[in-house]
Amino acid sequence: MKKTWIIGFTLLIGLMISGCNKAEANDSPTSVVKQCYDALAKGDEKTFHDLWDDFKTSSVLFEVMSKRDTVQILKTAKFEEIINGDEAIVKVTFKYDKSSYREDMSLTDDVDLVKINGKWKIHYIK
Repeated sequence: MKKTWIIGFTLLIGLMISGCNKAEANDSPTSVVKQCYDALAKGDEKTFHDLWDDFKTSSVLFEVMSKRDTVQILKTAKFEEIINGDEAIVKVTFKYDKSSYREDMSLTDDVDLVKINGKWKIHYIK
């Protein structure tokens, strides 16, 4: 159960980092999630925090997530976006292979975002 929670939590954060570069604008929820994962993979704490709506939450998550191998996660991530006005959900599906865990696994997590002053920000629901 704890392993599932950690992986889910990783995905939530993971929720934010996948092969986009900094130059990409926050014009879509998916691009924000990808930028977040990319920042995490590069150890770019400032960019990571800028993509969240709450610094305190992003600080804790960065500390936890920066210890994970996000490069492998990014190679297999698939994204599906649902926008409803100024709120969005990006469904992120990751595949882990046996080299990372004891068995092949595929996990999906929802990343919640809100639009603040015209920019999408990741929003952690407590």
